[in-house]
Amino acid sequence: MGGYDVNTVASAVLSALLLIFGGSTLIHEMNASHGEVVGGYKLPVEVASAAGGSSEPAEAPKDIWTEQVQPMLASATPDAGQRKFSACSACHTVNKGGRNGIGPNLWGVVNRDIASVDGYAFSNVLAEKEGAWTFENLTRFLHKPKEWAKGTKMGYNGVRKTEDLANIVAYLNSLSDSPAPLAEASQ
Repeated sequence: MGGYDVNTVASAVLSALLLIFGGSTLIHEMNASHGEVVGGYKLPVEVASAAGGSSEPAEAPKDIWTEQVQPMLASATPDAGQRKFSACSACHTVNKGGRNGIGPNLWGVVNRDIASVDGYAFSNVLAEKEGAWTFENLTRFLHKPKEWAKGTKMGYNGVRKTEDLANIVAYLNSLSDSPAPLAEASQ
């Protein structure tokens, strides 16, 4: 068998393998249900049954503030929030009159105007936001900082667990001479 024949046989075998494995992968990808993105969340799509059922999206995810954290806030504990906040202390100080670190000092952050700490250079996106650090704004920012304030210089990806968010917000609220009532916020 000459060199030409070996190349021909090798090409045929490789082509057959590519057709078998590549074809099945292509068919799988064409028929796969990849879900739909709604409001920044990927929703899974239920696959229709072989009996001819319809293909409908699953229930939309619950709103992080109104349906998840707000109802938990009255029972949230600052102590549990302080334990979860420990990762944040690498960039933020929390003592009254404390210095700014990589991030601003967070004493009295609840209901303070956004981007209002003297001596701290906030990102433009936060400097341009109006309003205060309400329980809702803190929740949404801490859950997905880069989504709530696109362009923020905060490098943290966010708190995913609802209970952790509620406890961290309760802890931040406790860092004040007169904390806001959590029970009123949870209604």
